[in-house]
Amino acid sequence: SSYPIKEMNIEVLLPTTIAYSPILSSNMAKIPPTLYQSYDNNDLRKTAFFRTNASGQILFKGNYSGTSQRSSVLAKDELYLIAAESYAQLNDINSAMLKLNELLVKRWKTGTFIPFSASTKEEALQIIKEERRKELLFRGIRWADIKRYNRDGDAITLTRKISGQTYTLPPNDPRYAIAIPEDIIKQTGMSQNPR
Repeated sequence: SSYPIKEMNIEVLLPTTIAYSPILSSNMAKIPPTLYQSYDNNDLRKTAFFRTNASGQILFKGNYSGTSQRSSVLAKDELYLIAAESYAQLNDINSAMLKLNELLVKRWKTGTFIPFSASTKEEALQIIKEERRKELLFRGIRWADIKRYNRDGDAITLTRKISGQTYTLPPNDPRYAIAIPEDIIKQTGMSQNPR
């Protein structure tokens, strides 16, 4: 299907309406090959989330809107991942992996899923963070995740090459701060976030 995830499907707990420019439509976003290749061939998300265009570029199609329109929802998958990460942070590795596997078994072809396991808190967190990255694409939360993970020492550096120019955003750089709207600054007298 061109857009296999239907709007207001059984997983959606709280829909939100967001007006996105068609220029920023997620079906035009180019997916890094390394991200696409991180999905196992038996992982249903690989075909539900992505398509390849005539130029061979991998594009995203897994919106929760049922169309090319990006959507921002709170859905059950995110809650499973929050629970799994919380258990891991509390060093309850068995519960963390149980929650993660409860979600992922529904994401793989029937009979092909091999449950994840971890022996340390760090290993569990790494697995959960990778699955969070793969599950929650274009939900509008990756930026906050990167800031949170970098605060905790993950050292994620963002790099993009555009028209031959390479741009880099190192961990904990002031440019991660979102600008406070100018009307709020005028009303309150507060200073702008350093950027």
